Amino acid sequence: MKSTIIKILREQFEQDVEKNQTYNKILNDILKNFNRGNVQERIHGFDGDDFDLYSKTVEFATIIVGGYLEKTYGLISPQEDDLMSSLLIDWIGATYKDGNGVLPGDTIEMVEMVDDPNGIEPGTRGVVDDISSMRYDGNWEEHVEVKWENGRTLKVMLPYDKIKKIGKELNEETISGRDYKALPHVSDKQQKVLDYAVKDIVDNIEIRPETLTYEHIDDVMDDPYMDAAVVEIMNNWREMDSRGWRVGEGEEGSDGMVFSKKSDPSRYMNQWDAKVEIAVELMDELVEAGKFRRIGPEENEGRWGHVGWQSTYSDYDIIMLNRKGNRLKFALWYDPFRDFYYPHGIDEGIFESRIINYFYEMYGIGRDETHTLFDKIKKGIRDRLEKEGINVNYETPYGRVLNEGVIDDFVDFTKGELELDDDFSVELEDNGDNLETLANYNIEDNKVRVLSKNRALPDIIRSIAHELVHHKQNQNGELTGDKEEGDDGAPLENEANAKAGEIVRKFGKTYPADIYDL
Repeated sequence: MKSTIIKILREQFEQDVEKNQTYNKILNDILKNFNRGNVQERIHGFDGDDFDLYSKTVEFATIIVGGYLEKTYGLISPQEDDLMSSLLIDWIGATYKDGNGVLPGDTIEMVEMVDDPNGIEPGTRGVVDDISSMRYDGNWEEHVEVKWENGRTLKVMLPYDKIKKIGKELNEETISGRDYKALPHVSDKQQKVLDYAVKDIVDNIEIRPETLTYEHIDDVMDDPYMDAAVVEIMNNWREMDSRGWRVGEGEEGSDGMVFSKKSDPSRYMNQWDAKVEIAVELMDELVEAGKFRRIGPEENEGRWGHVGWQSTYSDYDIIMLNRKGNRLKFALWYDPFRDFYYPHGIDEGIFESRIINYFYEMYGIGRDETHTLFDKIKKGIRDRLEKEGINVNYETPYGRVLNEGVIDDFVDFTKGELELDDDFSVELEDNGDNLETLANYNIEDNKVRVLSKNRALPDIIRSIAHELVHHKQNQNGELTGDKEEGDDGAPLENEANAKAGEIVRKFGKTYPADIYDL
């Protein structure tokens, strides 16, 4: 359909060169639909005053008017379509300052250049090369780049300097009507808009400190990160042993493991009670490290009469611009064990959707462009926070610190169960783009690669076991490398699934760790 529309438009355009009826019809359409009087009603986030700024006008033409021309008339980008380019240039010329502003390609004459002892002499003429809208101290300025007839390139600063438009007689080439080559600057302008939008977010964030308080051990357990830290301890048999804990299987018919302290072996605890005691131990260690202080009944108003804990560091709320009804916020949660902050909420869909809405309402930037800006925004925020002495880690999701000690133990355990030699390696991948599946085994170099990001520990070790069974099959000469060997239901694949499950279950019983509760 679009190609048909474009063909018809071009035929009409070529046939009506003199009268230019088709062209004028389209131009009048966009001038009617997008003007100083109605743009605020049609496009939320823009108003008529924006058309007193060249960069805003070009931005609007590129994103809004250009999008309308594409959707309504089937035209393509101005860099690829002379018809769209011409329409946008003429719309800009008629709309910018109500048609009274100077444009790239115009010849101007200097009237007065203020506050510059070596300024351009009055009466000097030049050709406008480019225009940029800049904001300083809350006021907008138009920076006009000019190629002066005396060879100088000194900018004109509007509204401070005084100039008048002469025409186009100084243009290096004879130009009929507007300079249709001026619009390729639009892509540069658009990039400037995108860069400014990122800077707008980063420069205006508010860093608000928050003090973390646990008034009861239940508050500690309800914190997803502290809970993960306790579980990490309980799933590392070496760590549990060093802390003086014994773990064994419960009586037949009981649910789960039983725990006791070496110092009091007759006192048995279920998994939850042991978890609470380990959490108290962990909080006491953080107090000794100076990361927390104890608060008694007097400080916490006697709530339940229990001792609580209060952090000696600050978490932070990062609050961004609240214009146009958009409130952008995420949290920085401190990791007291590793001394950096996790950004909580910045990668959630609701945050990204608000960024998208904000950029569209403030700048007319669409969804596709916003996605490309997201990494720049996060980097800008991180750099800004690091200047404040706040070290942010974007790589590891909060509360999902991988226990590599357990994984090392499991690899050694699996090696013994399968009677493997040392001719293999296991690599954990944090980037899913590097893997076609969650895990794979390379028959050529005996390398197992497993995705670890955002996966629970039981899933990771099961994947490791599965791929190491394939390595055993390869050792036995059973693998040929055919793709069909890895299909669901294939004999070697079924064997890997069954054997991996068996190894994981045996590991959970052999070592004092209940990996299924992760």
